[in-house]
Amino acid sequence: MSAHGIDRRQALRGAGVAAGGLAVGLGLAQPAAASTTSSSKGPSGSYLISRRDDPSTLDPAPSDVGAVVGFAAGNVLTTLDINPSAPMLLGSWESTGNRFEAAVWGGQDAAGPNQPATTVEVRPKGKVSGQSISGTYTFTVRDAASKKVLFAGTGKFHGHKIDA
Repeated sequence: MSAHGIDRRQALRGAGVAAGGLAVGLGLAQPAAASTTSSSKGPSGSYLISRRDDPSTLDPAPSDVGAVVGFAAGNVLTTLDINPSAPMLLGSWESTGNRFEAAVWGGQDAAGPNQPATTVEVRPKGKVSGQSISGTYTFTVRDAASKKVLFAGTGKFHGHKIDA
């Protein structure tokens, strides 16, 4: 944290888009049960993923993040970073064949004096192949009051279905 405000990594972690993504051991969390039925029509159920933001001038060496992503009926999407943990993001998704795209949002109150509350928008695109999922995402972090973009970036993810 800088003396005058929140730095990029703090805002990303607080907004649920902490920098990074390396495989996370299954012992870190007991996520909700997922359907074990494989679908060629796109994702369903929950996936344990690892993700990593692409390096940028603000963060040349992004950290690793493990997350659980849930694709629910009614095209509801949830995502929760579990290592390190961060607030849940909610949104919607759609698929064509085994490909999908989504939009999720989240936010966080100010972390301290002279620091803005933030909102984040993440837009993942990817594909499902059997029990595996992979893709890319873009994200934008904004000052919640002014809507001014604080920073934006891209990243990649991959993971596998969580069986009940």
